[in-house]
Amino acid sequence: MALNPDGTLKWSYDTAGIVRSSPAIGADGTIYFGTYDQPKLYALNPNGTLKWSYTIGGTIWSSPAIGVDSTIYIGSGDGKLYAIGEMPSLAVATDNADNVTQNSATLNGRLLSLGDYSPINVSFQWGTSSRNYTSETAPVSMSTTGAFNINQTGLTPGVTYYFRTKAVGNGTSYGTENSFTTLSNPPVVATDNATIITGNSVTLRGTLTSMGTATSVIISFQCGVNSGNYTFGTTPVSVNATGLFSANVTGLSANMTYYFRAKAVGDGIGYGSELSFTTGTEQTVEIALKAGWNMVSLPVIPANTAYNSVFPTALIVYTWNPVTKAYSSVANLEPAKGYWVAVTSDTVATVTGVPVFSWTNSVKAGWNMAGSVLATLGVSFTNPNDDPDGSVMAFNYWWNPVSKSYASGTTIETGKGYWIPALRDASLTVSTTSQ
Repeated sequence: MALNPDGTLKWSYDTAGIVRSSPAIGADGTIYFGTYDQPKLYALNPNGTLKWSYTIGGTIWSSPAIGVDSTIYIGSGDGKLYAIGEMPSLAVATDNADNVTQNSATLNGRLLSLGDYSPINVSFQWGTSSRNYTSETAPVSMSTTGAFNINQTGLTPGVTYYFRTKAVGNGTSYGTENSFTTLSNPPVVATDNATIITGNSVTLRGTLTSMGTATSVIISFQCGVNSGNYTFGTTPVSVNATGLFSANVTGLSANMTYYFRAKAVGDGIGYGSELSFTTGTEQTVEIALKAGWNMVSLPVIPANTAYNSVFPTALIVYTWNPVTKAYSSVANLEPAKGYWVAVTSDTVATVTGVPVFSWTNSVKAGWNMAGSVLATLGVSFTNPNDDPDGSVMAFNYWWNPVSKSYASGTTIETGKGYWIPALRDASLTVSTTSQ
């Protein structure tokens, strides 16, 4: 054993044999001694760990002597004097990890010396804190020096791991500590079809389907007039959960095709696929109003959306709020929505604006007022384009201002407003290719 200057134990080494002689100390601090009943000459490092051992042919009574060339001399009960050179120590090295992915890595090491024992069991100790190895790979037997490795799986993305090699033979040797960080999972985002396309504006939509390994993700859209060349974009917005997102883009040129894709930045960057849309040019529609109440919508977006500009003779305009399940008056009109318009006499409203060829809006479980798009023959509603699929029922009701009664149908006609029933909350898209 070794004691500190204050008499406390510094370390001890168990030989499993009787030690009858005093140790000898080498110039490098190596401690040499022999055992009596299980005759071995031991060499210990200054910290009390085994450097090497050598089996002697008989009992050892005396202390070893060290020559000027570091040869160790020891007498034995078999009548022999042994001269032993410095024995090779068991040695192992830790190399850098490679093939690092989100969930796995290849740990690499080298067995530099077997010492005086064979075979040697080599393994890797590893954990997520420096010098705190909570796991160890299964030992592998080696009879010669050389490289060894293991592919460690089941790791967590974006985490730093610490590891070292371990070799067990006549004693135990450890390599130095190395570390690696598994790759992070980038967010996953999808680009959805643009909606409410006008001559100078559009609503871009996307879906963040996975946050990856990040706790918050910054979402935006990249845009341009050439495919794959994005020269402008929307203002980045930080979100903390997956789901739908959208952004309004204004200042576009009429009758121009634009390309866009969704972008999400977290632990890495994710992009949606590229989609495109074409802005429209102004068109004029006529919306007939009968004395009394009329259920209408805007298939074009005029420069002035105030209801008394679009319908100059209107007394008041209401729309339905599916959340509060109540009517509310409005000052400005929007695409995708249906409206009740009251006039005192028959009239025709002439509305000039950028066509609405497509819109996507949320609907609530129950009844919803919805608008139309600009389509010469109307848009079929026999199979509503909803998400989740089957949420919106495949019929609607519109108000006939002549008979002053409701009529059911399966078509959405330009300029009309509709009652649309939904079984559950969903998003609904109405669009036409008749551009």
